[in-house]
Amino acid sequence: MLDLLKSIIYGLLLLLPISNPVFTMILYLGLSERISDKEHLVIARKTARNTFITMAVVYYTGSILISGLGISMPGLRISGGLIILFMGFRMLFPPAKSEQTMNPHGSDDIDISLVPLAIPGTVGPGTMAVIISYASTLNNGMMFSSLSISVAPILVFVIVSLLIWVGVQSSNAIIKKLGSHGVQAISKILGFVLISMGVQFVINGIYKVLLIWESLV
Repeated sequence: MLDLLKSIIYGLLLLLPISNPVFTMILYLGLSERISDKEHLVIARKTARNTFITMAVVYYTGSILISGLGISMPGLRISGGLIILFMGFRMLFPPAKSEQTMNPHGSDDIDISLVPLAIPGTVGPGTMAVIISYASTLNNGMMFSSLSISVAPILVFVIVSLLIWVGVQSSNAIIKKLGSHGVQAISKILGFVLISMGVQFVINGIYKVLLIWESLV
């Protein structure tokens, strides 16, 4: 039992700083201006579910998919950066209301619980790399028991997903206090931050590609 607890703490120490549930909550604040109270609950639940599923898929199949499909970590960083760039521009320069496709509740038809909240908001390229590293440590190392290897990852992903659910759920109360103008201001600021992060992701990805190219020539 102590070994299981150690492996869970180890996984949380690896994942929480980079998955950052607080960032997911702030990201949601910038995207939720036209979402009804009922939809807040649905999105919180779906975001937690999508986060758990994504983490589990990456843990169990990440290294196989990446090697099998020939996807490199720099490629993941660049693609993740482009997604963040798109969302940042969308938040900083939102389309006119007449250009948006609205459902009866007043929110966009796009399901933000998967992209960008779960991917890449919570499970971005960095988180994927950490999860794959975590899987390698548990499966190849001698420091954890077979019970820890089987149970710990699921419990770690459940805890992270619950924290995401709490963060997104509590955003509803924050939105009500801020009002529409406050949410718009946060959306603009966060849009600029996301653009900067997206550019940095792309730069880091290109830098890694150049390093690999330099080592080959």
